Amino acid sequence: MNGSANPSESRSASSRCRKEGFADIARWIVLDPDNETFIYRKFDELAARYLLYLQAELLVLEKELNKLDKNNANSNDMDLRNTIRIWETLTQWYNTYDQEARVRMDMVVRLREKLKEYHAFAGA
Repeated sequence: MNGSANPSESRSASSRCRKEGFADIARWIVLDPDNETFIYRKFDELAARYLLYLQAELLVLEKELNKLDKNNANSNDMDLRNTIRIWETLTQWYNTYDQEARVRMDMVVRLREKLKEYHAFAGA
């Protein structure tokens, strides 16, 4: 037998260790010596759709940024024009609570986050 003097003790000990639901299935998967149970769905269609949504969001942000660039480039205010060329000018205007600089900086931050998300997922 299993070395236990009392078979009912052995059964109650194993029932205490018994897992339910996902935990039970996970235990069964990892106990397979051939790893034949390691079959997982990759969700390729959903992943592709997610990347397309991210691309669509990035396209909108790119269009908005190009519009901001055009508006600022055509400005008569040289400092405002410099916000599209010189990072220090942009941050200086941003720190003075200039509305146009705030819109541009917010756009930069949104782009940074969205591009980071896109490249992290697309590279996976």
